[in-house]
Formats: sequence, structure tokens, C-alpha cells
Amino acid sequence: MVITAARILYRTIASSSTSPVSNKVRKEVRIDRPRDVLHLDPVALAPQFLDEDERPVEGSTEPHAIPYKHPMVKVVPHTNRIAHRELKIRVWSEGRPDNHHQGKTVTWSMAPLFVPPGEEGQPALDPVFRGSWAHAVAEQRDRFTAPDELSAVGFTRLSQEYATTTVDETGHTAIRVNLAPVAFNAARISVQLEGSAAAVDVIDLEVPGIIVIDPGHWGVHKTNLALRPTTQHRIPAVSLRSS
Repeated sequence: MVITAARILYRTIASSSTSPVSNKVRKEVRIDRPRDVLHLDPVALAPQFLDEDERPVEGSTEPHAIPYKHPMVKVVPHTNRIAHRELKIRVWSEGRPDNHHQGKTVTWSMAPLFVPPGEEGQPALDPVFRGSWAHAVAEQRDRFTAPDELSAVGFTRLSQEYATTTVDETGHTAIRVNLAPVAFNAARISVQLEGSAAAVDVIDLEVPGIIVIDPGHWGVHKTNLALRPTTQHRIPAVSLRSS
């Protein structure tokens, strides 16, 4: 029997015995194929951020591991009342070709990350979403919509909370994520591949905001959550618009 080099890596000795006729040791070999190890990796974000001189901000389209919160884009928030970011992921399995999962459905979902401040000494409150999608323009009132800059195959709206896309021939798929444009509104995005047992968390997104301390009269301080771009997330001051 011919055993390829790839398969030899996974063979083990199941048993051995000595032949009474030839006095030679006979070994039986069991071939263990490697299991499919599924990966759902974020690989790109859009749009690209521009600085005050209209130059691309280095690294603004590169995803980082959870719990890093990637800033979302607010385009004329007083008009369309939405913040968004587009995300591309790669769906692949070790030892398989790029198109191994082509045609499979990916289901997108999100969970809130903003924890409201509670009273001192009391248990922490549950995470919530800030604001409402209902105030956005009609075509952006869902948590997930078809992306504009990143390519996606087979986008389907399931409900306000869920959507699906299809893995393309290169093993990629993409989505647009929408959140109410309220400072520090944040979400963890999860995906589940058709046939897999559970969803996988892939990235955290957050609406930018800064805390402004305003020293009021007689030493009283007021805190204001400003809805404007911020230098947090280690990104320079930017104009949040696509290139």
C-alpha cells in the first residue's frame, strides 16, 4: 500500500506481532486523518481613516484581537443617525484549500458591551446598547446590512438582529455593522458557520467618544459625553470619512 508523505505524519502503530512462519515482526498501521480545525479570522476593516491632511491613517483597516475596541465611523450623524464599520473575515480550515467552505452560510450576530455605571457597592449592571436603530434612515435600521466597500456574496436579512452571508471561492465574506451613534456604544460581533456547533466571537467595535471635564462653579464638576472623533484606540485625530 502506498502512503503519501502527508498521511505518514498521522499514522500510528495499532498493534504488532511476530509471524510464526517468517519470524519477522508484523506491524499494523492505523492512519489518523487530521481533524478540520475551523478558523474564522477578521482580516480587514473599512472605510480607511484619513487624517486632517487627507492622508490615510496607517493601520486603520487592520483588525486587532478582542478586547481591543475598533472605532466606528459616524457620517453626518445628525442626519442619518447611525455609526458603522465594514468587516471582512476569512473562513478556513487547516490543511484544506481556500475554497473548502465555499457556498456555506455565515450567520452574523452581536452582543452589547457598554456597561452602565451603577451605584457604589452594588453588583455591576448588564451590558446594554446605547441609543436606538429606529432613529436611523430607513435602509440602515438593521444591525447588519450589505457592505458598500468590501465585497460580500449572498447577503440576506433575517431580522433586525441577524443577517447571513455566503463564503466566496477565496474563503472570505463580509458585512456592514450598524450602531446608534452614541458615544461608547459598543458591540462584540460573532459569526457561526453553517454546520458548526457554536458561534465564534471575532471582533469588538465601539462608537468614538471622549469625556470632557467641565469645572463648574464652586468646584462642582460636570461630565459631558461628546459625540466627536477621539484619539483613543491609539489612532491619531482623524476625520472619520471614507477615502
